[in-house]
This record gives sequence, C-alpha cells and structure tokens, in this order.
Amino acid sequence: MLTDGSYIQRSRQSWKFWLFVVALAGGGLALLIGFLPPVSSDPSLFVPLVLGSSCFVLGGLLWICISIKCRRCKSSFGWIAVRKKQQDNWFAWLITTDTCPVCGDQEALKK
Repeated sequence: MLTDGSYIQRSRQSWKFWLFVVALAGGGLALLIGFLPPVSSDPSLFVPLVLGSSCFVLGGLLWICISIKCRRCKSSFGWIAVRKKQQDNWFAWLITTDTCPVCGDQEALKK
C-alpha cells in the first residue's frame, strides 16, 4: 500500500500508518458485528460495541493526524492531508507524498 518512495516509508514511520490501518479495520469490523441481527437485538451488546468501535475508528483517525511528522519541521502529515487535501484524495496523497509540504524536507529520500 505504501510506495517505496513515500516520505512515511523512507523516514521509518510506516508502523504508525499500519497502526492506523489496524485501528480502522478493527473498528470497522466491530461496527459491522454490532449491526448483525443477533447482536443488534440485544441493547446490552449493541450499544457498547457500536460506541466502542466508533471510538476506536475516531482514535485511529486522531492517531494518523498527529503521529506522522516531518523530521525537520515537525509538521503533521496526517493533519495536512485531512485538512488541506480534497476528501477523495487525502489518503492517496498521504501514502505517496515524498517531501514535506511545509519545509520541503527530502532527508528521508537519502539512503
């Protein structure tokens, strides 16, 4: 999913991205389970599962917004992606960008 030339990959921050993916997938799966008929018919299961999974997904989004940073200027790539890129392009931009959009840092490109 991450390209070899991406800033995230080359700056060794890919584990932060994968933690986001796990949180998103885990929260999404828990949300789907919450809406299955046997679970959704029991409020003592449905409410905690749906609220918990929603918090898990939101936590993952918060994580991606604050965790991946430029090594030089410390700007948050996830926050820039979510805030300044179009809603249908932020994710693709995040996983493919190779320089910091704030300071132009390319140190991560040097091996």
